[in-house]
Amino acid sequence: MKFHQLSLLMAACLLSTASSQDAVGPAEDHYQTKEFPCPLAEDIAPCTCLDGSSGLSLFCNHYSVSDQQLSAVFQADFPVTDFYLLQIFDWSSGITMLGADLNTLTFQQIQVEVPSLAVISEDFLRANAETLEYLMIRSTLISESSFSFYDIESLPNLHYLDLGDNNFTSIDPITSESLQFLGLSNNKITSLEPDVFNGTAALKELYLGSNKIEMLSPEFFNGAEGLRVLNFGYNHLTELSPGIFDGLTSLQELTLDRNRISELLPASFIIPPSMINLYFSGNPLATIHPGSFVWPENCNLQRLYFDNNRIKEVLPGTFVIPPSLLYFNLYGNTMETIHPGAFVITPGTNLVPLRTSLEDNNLSAIEQDVFEGIFTRSTEVLLNSNPLLCGCDILWLINNTLHMEKLDTSSTCADGTPVHSLVVSEIAQSC
Repeated sequence: MKFHQLSLLMAACLLSTASSQDAVGPAEDHYQTKEFPCPLAEDIAPCTCLDGSSGLSLFCNHYSVSDQQLSAVFQADFPVTDFYLLQIFDWSSGITMLGADLNTLTFQQIQVEVPSLAVISEDFLRANAETLEYLMIRSTLISESSFSFYDIESLPNLHYLDLGDNNFTSIDPITSESLQFLGLSNNKITSLEPDVFNGTAALKELYLGSNKIEMLSPEFFNGAEGLRVLNFGYNHLTELSPGIFDGLTSLQELTLDRNRISELLPASFIIPPSMINLYFSGNPLATIHPGSFVWPENCNLQRLYFDNNRIKEVLPGTFVIPPSLLYFNLYGNTMETIHPGAFVITPGTNLVPLRTSLEDNNLSAIEQDVFEGIFTRSTEVLLNSNPLLCGCDILWLINNTLHMEKLDTSSTCADGTPVHSLVVSEIAQSC
């Protein structure tokens, strides 16, 4: 009897346990699907969700997503709403607006390339105010009328902002204590207000290449003195105000390629010790006034590019060649005269290999008092495509085996004779 009662009691317990499990089973199954922590795949189609090492990512790429479809995706039932990445790369998309229909989703990174996109609502950015760190919106139709730079101040963690390849013609003043990268290349910006970056003390990299900017104000960099990379290549700049880069004491790379600058005034470039790369290729530069460059004693420059300009004459003291320099490019100019002392060789013990490019100019003579220092310092010197007369002026060079080993083998005299085939005794007879 006791055994029978015990058996009944155990059966009742098992039944109770099974009933309890059945009661909670459906609720748990709703969230413990094979997609968890992503939502059900059919609920967010045509987008997809991936749980990666950085967190959850939502991809809406290459599916011709419409505004209505994207809105429906955002309204789906998401078990977890804190996402790492939203990516929308869709060149055939019909998306025209990113609005306020994010439900409760938040993202750390947002990457968008959608040619039809025309509007970014304030609510879209504010919905991610506390989480957004990285925002890239490229190759769209957005402009200053559909994107407010004032909203950047409401994103306290945003450190990367890339708005390249859009339709901006101007920029409102930006205030951000966190922003470190700002990309605005390939827009239609024509001018910049003097105080546009006054509120960006943390900014390290600024890209404004391929716009239509004609002038830089001397006050332009006030408030952004911590810049390390500055790119103004492919604009319409015609001059540089003396000392305009003076306050950028941390600058490491400056790009001014393909502008319309024809002369450099004194103090155009006050080179900080931090400078590593200076690019000034492809301008109509013909005149470099004395004192255009102010060189530091402890110069750390590695790349100095002044190729494809229209420089005819290089005056004494124009270019300093520090021990750190790797590439010195003056090719593709119209240089006829280089004065003694034009290249100031800075002595040092830790010299790096230097490649000096002087090809495709109008140099006819290689005088010892002009070129010996650059041959001594360089490991390679390119002089091809110059109308070299190969007279007495070159005798010092061809008589020095070490220097000739550095000269490129394609260098020829004006009559086509390879410089490396010249005979010292034959040249000496005419001297």
